[in-house]
Amino acid sequence: MSIWQEAGEWRRGHEKELFWGLILFLVAVLSFGSGYLYSQSSSRSPIIIEKCSECNQ
Repeated sequence: MSIWQEAGEWRRGHEKELFWGLILFLVAVLSFGSGYLYSQSSSRSPIIIEKCSECNQ
């Protein structure tokens, strides 16, 4: 039995797990990609936190 036949048999036995793994991978890639594109399009100024001089009393 060749390695390709063994791989095919393993795939046939794990089709459901492979399907859900592929769905999970696609959702993760789409989420990362959409977040990356959104962050590139938003040009907000950064938040600057200053120390309060009156707070040290």
